[in-house]
Amino acid sequence: MRFWLEFLLLPALCLSCLTSKNVLKAAENVFCNWNGTVDFSAYGIGSFDSTYWKCEPDSPKIIQPKFYYFTKDTQNRTQKYEVISDYWTNGTEKFIRNTKFPEKLVVFTHGFVDSMNNGMTTQWTEPARASLFNLSRPPSVLEFDWSNGAEDFWNYGRAATNTQVAGRLLGKFLFEVKTENPSLKIHLVGHSLGAHVCGQAGFWLRKISNGSFEVDRIDGLDPAGPYFISDRGFKLYSKPEPSLATDLSTPNDSSSSSSWSESFENFDIKAWFKDFQDQFYKDKPVQAEIFKDQAAPVASRLDPTDAKFVSVIHTNAFGFGIFENIGHLDFWPDGGRLQSGCKNFDVLDQFSKCSHRLAHDLWRVSISDRLETSYLCPKNTSTAEIGSTKCLRSPKHKNYLGFHAIQPKSKLFYYFNTSSVQGLNPRNEAEVAVRSTSIFIPFLILVSLTISVLHCVKHRRRSLREAADADQLAVSATYAEERISLSPPVHKEET
Repeated sequence: MRFWLEFLLLPALCLSCLTSKNVLKAAENVFCNWNGTVDFSAYGIGSFDSTYWKCEPDSPKIIQPKFYYFTKDTQNRTQKYEVISDYWTNGTEKFIRNTKFPEKLVVFTHGFVDSMNNGMTTQWTEPARASLFNLSRPPSVLEFDWSNGAEDFWNYGRAATNTQVAGRLLGKFLFEVKTENPSLKIHLVGHSLGAHVCGQAGFWLRKISNGSFEVDRIDGLDPAGPYFISDRGFKLYSKPEPSLATDLSTPNDSSSSSSWSESFENFDIKAWFKDFQDQFYKDKPVQAEIFKDQAAPVASRLDPTDAKFVSVIHTNAFGFGIFENIGHLDFWPDGGRLQSGCKNFDVLDQFSKCSHRLAHDLWRVSISDRLETSYLCPKNTSTAEIGSTKCLRSPKHKNYLGFHAIQPKSKLFYYFNTSSVQGLNPRNEAEVAVRSTSIFIPFLILVSLTISVLHCVKHRRRSLREAADADQLAVSATYAEERISLSPPVHKEET
């Protein structure tokens, strides 16, 4: 019975993926129509324009990022400090001057509709922090919260734009820290949109220091894909869709019926969906993104120039995550799209956060457990083909996913099998209330209809305003003509 329910919902679920994309695009059209420039130079982060980003970014006063600093004292206790959130006006001189940093600082930051105090975030940051403090040479930890700029559920486009502002504010803070502590090693770790915040921080630190300072390492945990990559590199692969079973014809006898039923019972919906996607994304995209005609400028998204070493973990490519290699070292657990342990029908997992969030679970586990892999992928492997059959074992090129990753001499990417990893916690249950099959699709339809109505209202108001302006001009013109016709003739005096 469960299978038949899944099978009947399959077309609707496929459509829901497309609807999700359309919702985000429609929301940008309704809420964002920016055409101009904003100057935040007074806050030390430069200016921004609408050349690419169509949502006007929030000002630093609205975003008001918060910093939470954690360190392990001599008695094995964790000390927590909240840094003044309006540091761009009051400065951080006192905090920096009174803080004795260890040799390394690790910075965590969050993604869309999230915060550093959110339960889903603390479930990985707190154990990760504990594991870091248990290292023989423990670093200090800074948590960067820019939730005021990421909380607008209805406008993902603005949150994506705000990564530029938040990232530069973090970069400016790191510049002040490095100025007082030049030898301090800085390691940034960002999930989803937070990965691009880290990228922008690295870019801005290097820029305002004229290349004197540089972030040592960035770990991008399933960096956000929508709005940061473009679909120009896509090619439709014109192969017939894989059949759901060996024979879908109507059976005429019981034996045929039995065989037909058995083929369905053994049908793996998750494997089928991977194959289904492969038909459309057979070739590796040259540049990456879902909705735009071209990718976001390199300076505004995570890329290898943002740190000395950029390592990336991909767990939800083609969904919330990015689907191309963007670091010096890229890891693709379970192929990087649908993660083991996540429910098959959590909206086909593509627009569920289960796979998306597994990236930071893997990173958390990797601190205490070295997650080794030797499945090196050939450079011509497309992101749709990454797997153990395409990426063969290469013991000479083994590496470690996550915290203990080793920087390669040239860019490499690996397949990683998560089946042997202990301590992972796929969080399906926390998403069911919003993202289950029975709720999420109607929810998307409701959101789509709401946005459509808002869009129509917006255009209706514009049409009425233009009509009113035209009427006013007509009335003004008529009034002017009447005045001219009523004016007495002017006679020249005879001289």
